Amino acid sequence: MASSITSMADTTRKYSVTIPEDVAEEARVRGDGNLSAYVTAAVARQLERDRLGDLVAGFEEEHGPLDPAAVDEKRSIIARVAADYLRARLAEGQDTAAPVHTEHEPPGRVA
Repeated sequence: MASSITSMADTTRKYSVTIPEDVAEEARVRGDGNLSAYVTAAVARQLERDRLGDLVAGFEEEHGPLDPAAVDEKRSIIARVAADYLRARLAEGQDTAAPVHTEHEPPGRVA
């Protein structure tokens, strides 16, 4: 797996982490031998999820709990738009696996 995620900082630092051997080996294989890139991508995704959780918690603290029906409705809209978008890319012969950047997403960052 070629890394398509760029670091949030220009510098890197070596850390020591303890990972179960079977998990580390599968991650290394799935990362085409680059365990560091795979782990970096996984941690970056988790940080994004944590930040989203913080955002939702802040919203709920201010406005009360999210309405599950409204959340389901928005998920349906997102799924429909994503499916339409993928169908259009396929019809145009474009690679649907390639990351697509929008004005809301800095180039080099893939969620």
